[in-house]
Amino acid sequence: MTNDIFINNEIYKKASDIFEIKSISVEEIKEKCIFVIDTNALLIPYSTSSGSLVKLTEIYKNLIDQLRLFIPGQVAREFANNRPNKIKELFQTINRQKNNSKTIKIGNYPILSNLASYQEIQRLEKEINYRLEKYNEQITFLAKEIKLWSFNDPVSEIYRNLFKKEVIKDLDLSQEIKINIKKELEKRYQHKIPPGFKDSAKEDLGIGDYLIWKTILEIGAEQKKDLVFISGDEKSDWFYRSEQQALFPRFELITEFFDYSGGKSFNIIKLSNFLELFSSDREIVREIKEEEEDRARKYYQRTFNLLIENRLIKENDLLFLKRNLPIGINFEDHKNKLTCIVTGKLGRSNNVRWNFDNNEYAISPLTSKIFTEFNGEYFYDNGNFYWENKDGQSLYELAQNFLNGL
Repeated sequence: MTNDIFINNEIYKKASDIFEIKSISVEEIKEKCIFVIDTNALLIPYSTSSGSLVKLTEIYKNLIDQLRLFIPGQVAREFANNRPNKIKELFQTINRQKNNSKTIKIGNYPILSNLASYQEIQRLEKEINYRLEKYNEQITFLAKEIKLWSFNDPVSEIYRNLFKKEVIKDLDLSQEIKINIKKELEKRYQHKIPPGFKDSAKEDLGIGDYLIWKTILEIGAEQKKDLVFISGDEKSDWFYRSEQQALFPRFELITEFFDYSGGKSFNIIKLSNFLELFSSDREIVREIKEEEEDRARKYYQRTFNLLIENRLIKENDLLFLKRNLPIGINFEDHKNKLTCIVTGKLGRSNNVRWNFDNNEYAISPLTSKIFTEFNGEYFYDNGNFYWENKDGQSLYELAQNFLNGL
């Protein structure tokens, strides 16, 4: 596909809108706007307390009764794919806790038998081992209960009662529409039109974000109301970023929604910020916020460490940056710069050694360094999407395949 030199005219169809659009805080519109939930927000309650789930249920139900809460069909499908993984993670954590709880034994030393301290140690040893035995029995019982959940886990049960078909907004995807979406997706990725282009290295070309976005646009066109997207996704195809932080939503998204909805606003907030709008329970908000921060850390760091820890990649393995290279950049022409070596280390700054300067980096900052130079503008994303092993599998795909096989 040739480069469209008039792409800005297509992105910003009405130049006058650029100066007409103004930022409106979510606080100002919370009593009348539409809320749309992303997959990551639906999954967070699997890692928080029942109190958080009860409060979210109360807020969700109130908004549903007002016809102000919707879930895109793509989000529901992604939830179906990811829900088993959340339960597997929970089961694994519980089950491994049992394996880590070993009995203690100081050993039998008759020469010490008359010492009061030795006698006390033996007494405590028996007491502790008895408690550990009871502890492990309960862990075993708990693990069995989790196995019986199937798809009737506590979170799914609540969602089943809340999210009826009226809440789910699905796209009409006839064969003709699918073909047009693929063409549109290719064009948007070529010109880095948000959202989704940061996920173009995924096996499904990252179409999920675009389908969610098309659903949001349809809701905007139907409802003609301000819309708030509840999501923890802070990649640079949704947000402007600086100093590794999300600043505010991309202007391309705001203008596109403005056009579809007849002049309404588009905002993105995290689940914790959503809770703050409707709940004064600081403890629940804090818990959700901590889970979001933990998720963000795992998103950027967990994949590489997971691969190292499970020997899916090893020290001295070569990795190649071949995916989603900028137009005009050929791998063979820049092979030295686009190759790195696994160090086998699990630190935050020394996962790989770059062929180009022989220095050690974490995989995402190295990706950022290379793409920033190639693109001529600051770039930051999860490097695990872009680097491949010698068999052509991305690090992200390797990790997902491993997790799905657990």
